[in-house]
Amino acid sequence: MLVERFAENPLITPADVPPSRDDYEVVGAFNAGAVVYNNKTLLLLRVAERPANKSNDEQVAPILDPETGRINLLRVKNDDPDLEIPDHRIFYYKKEMYLTSISHLRIALSDDGINFEIDPAPAVFPETDYETYGLEDPRITQIGELFYISYKVVSQYGIATGLLTTTDDALRADVERYCELLNQKERTAEDEAETDHLRKRLNTTLGSPETELERRVATAVHEVLRRPPATDDLPKEALDYEIKRQLRDFPRIDT
Repeated sequence: MLVERFAENPLITPADVPPSRDDYEVVGAFNAGAVVYNNKTLLLLRVAERPANKSNDEQVAPILDPETGRINLLRVKNDDPDLEIPDHRIFYYKKEMYLTSISHLRIALSDDGINFEIDPAPAVFPETDYETYGLEDPRITQIGELFYISYKVVSQYGIATGLLTTTDDALRADVERYCELLNQKERTAEDEAETDHLRKRLNTTLGSPETELERRVATAVHEVLRRPPATDDLPKEALDYEIKRQLRDFPRIDT
């Protein structure tokens, strides 16, 4: 099979991806799962990051504590006799293997498959006992209406395979959180950033062209919303997203 390497590679570099926290640096953005979603190219990137304050005379392993959700750091001096360093990605300490970075999964979207907008926050972050060293190398397959995402999990127990599926529950949670943020009288800079991130994600998820049936139902719903009971306490933008979310379950009519 003939393939052609894109002349402007790489599409995404570590410098293009903001770290998940201010005291970390991104060292890898690679091994992405790819899918076409709402007429856009969606990449689910593996993003590897490490503490930015590592000194040259030590090895540092970021390790998730599943009980607290915190990332703890194992620091070992290079002259420790129990330390072995086969390469810059891993080290062995007292015969146990550790990684020098921890990975999560991040979404990048593109209209043309070349220029990508990268989400500022992780889409999936390590949580469980089998993910203490990170999540890696996602692969995406659509079966019916669901997207199935297989990925590698790494921990002190070794390397295993995990599975994620997309559900409407996640979309519902986004709408509810977006509504909650819009209702706040005062929002911090972090709240504003989260609001903007959710708005972009909801626009991507629910922004596909409406069918004739969807337009008619949406019009009818808006007519009802103009009458009692009052909805002044519900932001109109959030209501629009909730209407579109529920309309996704209606049968489609081509226009």
